[in-house]
Amino acid sequence: MEKRLDMLEENLIHMQELLSVGSWTYDIQKNEILCTEEIYRIFETTAEYIDGKLNRFLDFFDPQDRELVIKTYEEALKGKEYNIEVCVITARGRKKYINKKARVLFNEDRNPIRIIGTIEDITKKKILEDNLRETGKDLKYSQDIAGIGRFKYDAIKDEVFISEEAYKICNIDPLNIKTDLESYYKIVLEEDRRILEKAKEQCVKGQKFKVKIRINPKDGVFKYILVKGEPQLDRDNKVVGIIGIIQDITENELLKIDLEKKNRNLIQAQHISQIGSWELDLNKGIRYWSEGMFKIYGIKEHSNEVNYEEIFKFVHPEDLYKINNYLINPPKERYTVGEYRIIRTDGKIRDIYCLTEVAFDDNGKIVSICGTIQDITEIKEMSRKIEEEKRIIESQKRRFEFLIQNSNDCLGIISPEGTILYSSSAVERISGYKVEEVLNKNVFDYLEGDEKIKLKKMLEAVLKNPDIHMQGELIVKSKSSKKMCIEIELDNHIKEPSVEGIVINWRDITKEKAIYKEIEYIANHDNLTKLPRTDLLFSLIYKEDYKCIEYLL
Repeated sequence: MEKRLDMLEENLIHMQELLSVGSWTYDIQKNEILCTEEIYRIFETTAEYIDGKLNRFLDFFDPQDRELVIKTYEEALKGKEYNIEVCVITARGRKKYINKKARVLFNEDRNPIRIIGTIEDITKKKILEDNLRETGKDLKYSQDIAGIGRFKYDAIKDEVFISEEAYKICNIDPLNIKTDLESYYKIVLEEDRRILEKAKEQCVKGQKFKVKIRINPKDGVFKYILVKGEPQLDRDNKVVGIIGIIQDITENELLKIDLEKKNRNLIQAQHISQIGSWELDLNKGIRYWSEGMFKIYGIKEHSNEVNYEEIFKFVHPEDLYKINNYLINPPKERYTVGEYRIIRTDGKIRDIYCLTEVAFDDNGKIVSICGTIQDITEIKEMSRKIEEEKRIIESQKRRFEFLIQNSNDCLGIISPEGTILYSSSAVERISGYKVEEVLNKNVFDYLEGDEKIKLKKMLEAVLKNPDIHMQGELIVKSKSSKKMCIEIELDNHIKEPSVEGIVINWRDITKEKAIYKEIEYIANHDNLTKLPRTDLLFSLIYKEDYKCIEYLL
């Protein structure tokens, strides 16, 4: 009997270890707690440390859960069993989740004498639950992003169950559709329903399926859906339903349709562009040409299989080495491009652009070469003309800039408010200001008093009537604060896109004005006396009014 008890005790120890469950007993009268080895293993401590003391046992419980533990202990003393999940901090400082159950034992007088209970280590379970919960959220988000929904079909009850994302994919309001399969067939485009029905029939027979269907358009746009399913079996391996996923592949399908359309357009464009294709089998020495190739070379009567030595006579003598080098030493790169010239049967020289692709065998040896050619004669000629025109324009531009820089006139563009938007470099030679010093400044800053009024009136005139040309003289300040007399011309080109402002052309006439005054003085004064000439005065008056002269006399 004793041997059997020992065996049962040993089995109990192993069982608790396998289940991560330990048991404990608290003697209320002695205030002593006894634990099995599994309790110490869960708490990562020893029996010597706890030493039957309740407070040490309770110290392992997380401070946030300790109040709950004490509360359930007090309720247990009233005869209430409890089952709680709490956290403990082990002797090694690790956090563990446990399930704690307890029951109170009473004596004949219904006084509590002992509490017995179990502690189960559920840490691994809790971690898995948390991970499952979080990954479950991520799975939903991933399905939303990928446009994937789930479905289940109960073949016995003829009921369909789909996920929230599946409702979105199929544009279905869950409140407005029945759960039978026929109701879901109705949302599928009529010509695709048979595809889905056939897939369902095969799956009920035990076969997986993968089909692409379209659902009835919403706002006139089809939605392409990929449906995958597999049989759901019962314990007897009989098919009782279908489980699977649906995926929105509309974007991919529309892209595919667009690519196919572009491919057709490309083929048509190649035909219009007179592009030819060819292929060379190095083992047989036979070159295959498309119709476009013969058209480019000007060959009317032909066979599509051509010996490449025969077409060498069409290659321009100066470019023949390019073809020979390519055939003797084929490139190691898979794709190459090149240009050469040919002499057509009508004697015309044409520029050819060639794109080639090399095919290798398993040993890395070249077995064939294929490619396309395009007659780029007109493109090359246009390119040459464009380069020549660019050269002429650049030359004229440099010539114009030289003339502007060395001109006595300064050109500029101002806004209607007078802001300087552009100035030629002559401004520095004439006024002392560098171009960058006057840009974005206001032209009125260089005028004083009545001169500002003069310019304002001129501006108002050309703004009011864009067709008139205004001309006048102004006194302005140079950088050295020296006053200059300038002649100014204004033209309104605000509506001209390349100008968008008032064109101002001005020149320094200070010296000319001084010389004119000096000449005028000499002409109107006696050279010796420096007094005004009376004969000139009488002559002027006589010309004006003969009667005035008589009156003066």
